[in-house]
Amino acid sequence: MQSGDGTAGDGKYNFPIGENQWVPVANLSDPVDSWAIQFDISVARPWNGGTLCFANAFAGNYVARYEPWQVAASRTAPFSTRGWTTVTLPLTAFRAADPTLGVGKGAPATSLTNLLGSSGKTSLNIYLHNFSGSATTTGFYAALDNIRVVKIK
Repeated sequence: MQSGDGTAGDGKYNFPIGENQWVPVANLSDPVDSWAIQFDISVARPWNGGTLCFANAFAGNYVARYEPWQVAASRTAPFSTRGWTTVTLPLTAFRAADPTLGVGKGAPATSLTNLLGSSGKTSLNIYLHNFSGSATTTGFYAALDNIRVVKIK
């Protein structure tokens, strides 16, 4: 991926999922950290760059970033899996854009209705984006499956 490649609307790296019930209406007063997106991922070849972004349609300014190759702010390490592995991203990982820090690096949603609306129903865009100033050193040879929202607390 070249620098800046991939956005929620470009179609090239975007995987839209239609509207679904994320959280039952009866649970919308739960704390945001009580719920998470879970998915299964298989990364066949080392992945070292390009961020997997999860953006909900209700509050499109909230994005959860998945960057397992990022070991520390100053260091990266290629990431791969041996077959399928389950990832749990708490809904607190959905963060607003920050003018200084960037997409998905600002303040978290303060409530489930902030994030999902009063119905608890929204669609999801999953996209790959290269936030780096240079091309990624590896491609993204991965598969995602069984994307779901689960109660974790």
